[in-house]
Amino acid sequence: MSSAEIILREAEKLPWDEWQCIVKAMEFVHRKKADKLTLDDSEKTHEELMFHVEHY
Repeated sequence: MSSAEIILREAEKLPWDEWQCIVKAMEFVHRKKADKLTLDDSEKTHEELMFHVEHY
C-alpha cells in the first residue's frame, strides 16, 4: 500500500469536510508533478501537502 493510499484511508476517518481538504491538497500536489506523495521520502512534498491542507 502506497503512502498516498494510507493517507486517504486514515483521512476517511475524519469529518467529511476535513477529508475533502486533504484530498484536494493531495490532488494539487500531484498535479504540480511532485515526485511522490511519500511523506518519509520527500520533505518538500510533505511541506507542500501540509500547506495546501491548511489552505483548503
